[in-house]
Amino acid sequence: MHVSQRMRASVEALSIAHQINSTGVITLSAGVATLDPDRNRPAYDVLKEADDALYQAKERGGNRVECMTPISHLETGRSSRMSG
Repeated sequence: MHVSQRMRASVEALSIAHQINSTGVITLSAGVATLDPDRNRPAYDVLKEADDALYQAKERGGNRVECMTPISHLETGRSSRMSG
């Protein structure tokens, strides 16, 4: 999350003009997912979580980083989204 947030802020700080973006500058949205080496999960699951987090970031207005927790947390009733 920290690295992604720094990347997002760095892109925004460049202030590269973008007429279509509501902020008027190019911004970056990112989706983050983590892989626990102690759990045997398909790489597809991790990529799906990162993709879901990216779409969440875009839905929430863009220029942000969202993180998804592993899918197994959905089964335990814990929240699946963390925003940053």
